[in-house]
Amino acid sequence: MRRRRSATGTAGLSAALAIVLGACTTAVLPPAPQLSSTAPAAWQAPAPGVAPPVGGALASDADLLAWWGRFKDPLLTELVDAAQSASPGLATAAARVERARATRAAAGSAAGP
Repeated sequence: MRRRRSATGTAGLSAALAIVLGACTTAVLPPAPQLSSTAPAAWQAPAPGVAPPVGGALASDADLLAWWGRFKDPLLTELVDAAQSASPGLATAAARVERARATRAAAGSAAGP
């Protein structure tokens, strides 16, 4: 004897299948707007009510290298100085990378034939 499926079972299966397959679809997004690559001329000057940079000129590299000095906070200056003295220079960091690569190559050569 063949067993007949009930109408509610088939409808439930169809609904579940529609939900599962519907979750796999992607949304159709509108095209992205074209953006201008140049800033408006109004953005080239400081905003109204904002003090101009020190001395009326843009910050120099020396000013940017010691930006925390503008806060005149001795604790902040002390912390930054401690961090910079403990931080390796670029040459030291590059040497450490080369040493790590050499160590990795030596460890890998022991595993080979």
